[in-house]
Amino acid sequence: MEEPWYLVSNADPALDLVWTYGQRFCCEQLFRDQKSGIFQLESSGLRDPARIDRLLLVVAIAVLDSSLQGFAVSLSGQRRQKPPCPRQTALLAVA
Repeated sequence: MEEPWYLVSNADPALDLVWTYGQRFCCEQLFRDQKSGIFQLESSGLRDPARIDRLLLVVAIAVLDSSLQGFAVSLSGQRRQKPPCPRQTALLAVA
């Protein structure tokens, strides 16, 4: 069972608000993963903008690939067959 969300906002309650926060949480997790999570961009030591751009392209391709794989698993109905992972557990690591 998933954990409930408790949203506090000064906006009128609506499903759009819940959807917007859901998208925001997803984006924040992606930023965390790119910056200091599985991709370790902060500790890459890169300072040249062209090299950082190339690295970000590789990261974007890896995120897209893993997202498409997850989507395919969901569509095939196998999502419930996979063991659940804690949110802190990375399923992808780039060496």
